[in-house]
This record gives sequence, structure tokens and C-alpha cells, in this order.
Amino acid sequence: MTDATRDVLDFFDNVGVLLRHKVISLELVWSAYCYWNLRCWTACQGSVCWLRDVESDSTYYDGFEYLFQQMLKAEKEKKGKKAHISEQELQEFIDEEMKL
Repeated sequence: MTDATRDVLDFFDNVGVLLRHKVISLELVWSAYCYWNLRCWTACQGSVCWLRDVESDSTYYDGFEYLFQQMLKAEKEKKGKKAHISEQELQEFIDEEMKL
């Protein structure tokens, strides 16, 4: 896992912790970060599971996972349908992010 990937995971983990403790509102987080959170978690979930397994610590990035679950709920509530990131959408997102 690269340092840049860890930076993204750490950022979303921190946002998730702030949301869980009601320091920031769901509306604000959904508006500002939902698009990236859904895609980043989808892209990185396997790596997070691997890290949890290797370190024998299920708490790694649990704030990020919590944030993802809350974004899924908010998407369904706001848009009336479950969020779905297709393989093609995910690959396009990753390709665009790699250009940055």
C-alpha cells in the first residue's frame, strides 16, 4: 500500500470518526465527500481487509468503513435507490485519480 493510498484511507477514516461522534453532520459529509468515499472504499476494501487480517486488528480503518455505510444509507434516502459503482465506473475513477 502506497503512502498516497494510506493518506486517503487516513483522511476518510478521520472523517468517519468525526461523523460517528457527531462532530460533523451527515448532510455536510454526504455533500462534500460521498462521491469519493463510495469509490475509494470500493477500490480499497480488499486492501483494508488484508491489512486487518495481517495485523490481526479489525479496527484498522473502521471509521472509513463506518463512513462508507453511512454514505450508502444517505444515498438511498436522498436518491431513492441503492448506490452502485460498476466495474467500469470504478476503473474510470481509478484512472482519473492516477493522473493527479
